[in-house]
Amino acid sequence: MPARNPFREKWIWYMVLTVLLWGGWAILSKLVTEEMPENHAVFIFTLGAASVAVVLLVVRRFRVEVNPRGVCYGIANGVVSNTGNLAVFAAFANDPGGHSSLIATLSGLYPLITVAMAVFLLRERPTALQCAGLVLAVVAIIFFAQSPEGAPRDVLTAAGSGPDSPSPEPWLLYAVMAMICFGAVGLLQKLSTNHLSADSALTWLIAGFLFFLPAFYPGRLILDYSGRSWILAFASGVINILGAWTLLAAMRSGGKASIVVPFTALYPLVVVLAAPLLFDERILIHQSVGIICALAATVLLSMEKAEEGAA
Repeated sequence: MPARNPFREKWIWYMVLTVLLWGGWAILSKLVTEEMPENHAVFIFTLGAASVAVVLLVVRRFRVEVNPRGVCYGIANGVVSNTGNLAVFAAFANDPGGHSSLIATLSGLYPLITVAMAVFLLRERPTALQCAGLVLAVVAIIFFAQSPEGAPRDVLTAAGSGPDSPSPEPWLLYAVMAMICFGAVGLLQKLSTNHLSADSALTWLIAGFLFFLPAFYPGRLILDYSGRSWILAFASGVINILGAWTLLAAMRSGGKASIVVPFTALYPLVVVLAAPLLFDERILIHQSVGIICALAATVLLSMEKAEEGAA
């Protein structure tokens, strides 16, 4: 029997496309914050995301389910997810320069939070691979907490515990906030899809996104932004949601979650490769080690059912 050509499998291309879309979203998020404040960026981002949801509802004829518990989880998922998006925009906006790769990689460590929450809230047992991922995630955070020169910071000093100690860098705080939010999203997504189809869960997630529109409406300032600014912010929302849809499409087309989810978690690698070219950033040796550990940890932490599938 002739061997199957894996590149003819649709789910592989959907999987690769998800990585590129989410990597592109992170790059656009950096560019957007050079044009407008983060709260205005989230407003236009949400418009872009909602437009994709409407198109998918019409074209794909999504059947929206209204299971009360699933709807609550889905809307909460959207609210927390967009809070994470706001934190990503804020991290890039407060970046003095040179940290785009670190922000993308640190915020991409969200499976660390998802696994921890699943263990403590759902009483799930982490796999051996996830335990290895937890160790690598801690190592990565230690490297990220080092000074630009590579000298480790004192933890209490970095936390601003003493009277003369400096505050931690805002971009680092916002990146950690994004990681926590996206980690909670992973848990809420699991809970919502326990009661809803993936299509309906995505629809209610967008409904949660819309909670941000009144709070971040820029008023007349929205007319002051250039067409380029609008396109960048709107496109960031479009490709973010398209990435969520292609992830679902990869699994619908035959891709196993134990392969698709860890692979798509590598999207920060797109930023790491693009940052030196697009943002003229130089990645130091200790930062490179942290990025490698973080990417490996993200993959291992995402391998939720890998061991079960192998059994």
